[in-house]
Amino acid sequence: MSKEIAPLDTIGVAAKLEDGGVSLGVRSRFTTALDRLLGRYVDILHAHADGIEGRVRARNAQRLEELEQQQRPLEVSELVEHRLLIERARKDDNLASVALEAVDRIREAGGSADADETELIEDDWLNIFKGHAETASSERMRALWGRVLAGEARVPGAFSYATLRFISELDRSIAERAERAFAKVILNMIVHPGELAGELFMLYGSLEQRGLISGFEGMQSTTIKLGADGKGFFIGQDLVLALEGKPDTMIRQAAMFLTEIGKELLPLLPKPDEAPLMKEMAAELSKNKDVTKITVGRKISFDKMTLDEVLYERPL
Repeated sequence: MSKEIAPLDTIGVAAKLEDGGVSLGVRSRFTTALDRLLGRYVDILHAHADGIEGRVRARNAQRLEELEQQQRPLEVSELVEHRLLIERARKDDNLASVALEAVDRIREAGGSADADETELIEDDWLNIFKGHAETASSERMRALWGRVLAGEARVPGAFSYATLRFISELDRSIAERAERAFAKVILNMIVHPGELAGELFMLYGSLEQRGLISGFEGMQSTTIKLGADGKGFFIGQDLVLALEGKPDTMIRQAAMFLTEIGKELLPLLPKPDEAPLMKEMAAELSKNKDVTKITVGRKISFDKMTLDEVLYERPL
């Protein structure tokens, strides 16, 4: 069942976002986008009407009443008009549900964003987005497009046209595979587990084929340089992996990397738990003969080259 359509005037939305601590720039971008996407349908949402047919009558009451009260069979042109009015209402309903989802996501994120406060979402982007989002009839796709709109309102340009097209063609199977694989992402990469066979081969192979990752065959790597003191660091989002070993050595770890589309999709999925991923990476790096010690910690002190709140330590 779709989310109930509540009143969604731009003034009310702006006030709701302001109460949630959302910056002026994000509020302005989003409410401007709503005007472009929903047009006068924003006003229609004030109408007391239930269901698609009720909203159609609220918007086209006189014409629909004329068509539906005809005592004669409708002409072909009138039947087409009637069908188009109902189809337009379905699309407006989908867009309104997407917008409501976006409101919730923006409020969750709160605060400001790393973007020019005066920058707006491009008209061409909104036109393409609208064409995709208005066909989103399932809760899953409405929620996904809502997160896209929220992300674009926070940072214009966050989602390219190529990513919009990819999402519009996204089926449940690939979505589930992406969610499973992206749960392994550290800094836009997935540590290569060595030999790929069976289910993992199918998983990563299908995602590379769809253009979400590269390096499936293990030919790419990330590098950690050990300095003259034999120490090197891999700095993640929240955690740091510290290596000790042979001085002046490049330590390489095979990895699969997210493509540009993959990077843009990543914020739409649940945030990966970095701690177990860092430990898995440490386990792979421990196979390198030039590494003598691996430590994973939550914060690094660069002046002392030490880790605070150590989560994992393995002398080799």
